[in-house]
Amino acid sequence: MKGNSCITVENTYLGNINKDKIGTGYTTKGKGHGFGLQLTKDIIKNNKYLKYEFSVVDNMVVSKLFISSTTKN
Repeated sequence: MKGNSCITVENTYLGNINKDKIGTGYTTKGKGHGFGLQLTKDIIKNNKYLKYEFSVVDNMVVSKLFISSTTKN
């Protein structure tokens, strides 16, 4: 698609992932962590050119950021 980009980040993980807590400021890393995904969600929510998808596939956390140069009417 002309004018569109997708950035995909995949990470392995150990243990369980609670998808409901992703992007809420929750972290297992301790104090001062856990705000990056919340800030990202806020920016995306207020920008019509951005779309974010999050999924867990096998032992991978997959985050995709879609950037569009045009909007759909």
